[in-house]
Amino acid sequence: MDIRSKLQIATNTIIAYAWYLYIKTKTLIPVKKRNGSTRHILILAHLFPPKISGGIYRIVSNIKYLINNGWKVTVICGPMPDSSVTEAGLHMLRQIPKEVNVLRIYRKKKEVSYSFFPRVDGGFINVINCFRIALKELRDMKPSVIFASGPPFYTFISAYYLAKYFGCRNVIEYRDEWSENPFGFVEISNKDRIWEKKCLNYCDEVIFTTESQRIHQGEKFSIKDNRKFHVLPNGWEPDDFFLCKEERGKNNKDIKISFIGNLGNHTLPEPYLSMFEKILDRNTQLKDRLILQFVGNKSNKAIYQIEQFKYKKNIVLIDNLPKPEANKLMKDSDGLIIFSDERFERYIAGKFYDYIASKTPVIVFGKKGEMIDVVNQIDAGYIIDNDIDALELALMSLNKKKIGKEKIAVWLKEHERKNIAKNIMDLIE
Repeated sequence: MDIRSKLQIATNTIIAYAWYLYIKTKTLIPVKKRNGSTRHILILAHLFPPKISGGIYRIVSNIKYLINNGWKVTVICGPMPDSSVTEAGLHMLRQIPKEVNVLRIYRKKKEVSYSFFPRVDGGFINVINCFRIALKELRDMKPSVIFASGPPFYTFISAYYLAKYFGCRNVIEYRDEWSENPFGFVEISNKDRIWEKKCLNYCDEVIFTTESQRIHQGEKFSIKDNRKFHVLPNGWEPDDFFLCKEERGKNNKDIKISFIGNLGNHTLPEPYLSMFEKILDRNTQLKDRLILQFVGNKSNKAIYQIEQFKYKKNIVLIDNLPKPEANKLMKDSDGLIIFSDERFERYIAGKFYDYIASKTPVIVFGKKGEMIDVVNQIDAGYIIDNDIDALELALMSLNKKKIGKEKIAVWLKEHERKNIAKNIMDLIE
């Protein structure tokens, strides 16, 4: 590294560290918490439309419900994507009410020396950026509630400092786990667990999306008062199924099996593709009829594994689709794949709710877990535990599968996004 680069990093570090000391000083003695009369909520959510991820749908639903119920909403989120904006992302961006004040963290990330800052998921520099934006933009309209959603989890740390500074209530929402996360997309260092404990102790309410996550968190962290722990699951939006009112566009000859969602490095398809490949090796009838369809973002590693699949003509790849189109594709499929190995036992994937709402049989690859419990409870599909014979039998009997329509209808009603959003708002208020 040349002298100029070293000097630039040193300068950036000095400026950032000055802000770090300023934030710590200003929040050393927290402002006394006040009852919010402004009904103004500050939402901290790095992932936000037009960026597409599993977490944005819940955030957008909450925002719409808050606006409809008289709240002023400000969002601090990550920067606009450079060039990867899709129609699916624009569709979600159009769902944001025009009254929402959206503030984005600065795009340019200045390199600093982390000898002076804790290493945490999402970066401590983003904590500083978040604080600076809030100080600049919210002086005249202080929030009465701060609602932080993660990952990434610098949002929880930002909420910790901002709630102290503004003297307002602090609600944190785990869409995924933080230091207990079994996947690689949360970058965990030796400081994350310390900060997680600090955030859990200081906040007023904690939201989890599954009961097993709530229990697991209670066992791993010694929280004095876990009455503030709440389970508010993800959900589905009936309005996203308006295209599904048409007749189902199935080809009676084909057996179309779809995976719809993000195929990242934590959801690699190779083990399951191997099972399908062995079935096609021995079942000529399925070889002529089976279509494996992968819809949504795919990591390079996932694409490589798909390309190694022997039966190329049986594979269809589709990019991200707007939610209504993706849901119609679910409806037009004969079966929907979801992965639930041991890492997913405490998780219910966001797309799982749309899968159930499509009334298409779900094929879950796994042995136990939250999603498997639901499928068994409401008779929504098949559980395949690394059993090729069971998978083959499921593929051959999909059109005859009788799902539990009445049980599914009750479950779907309980998990409509408006009902979940209402429960979240009750906590906020």
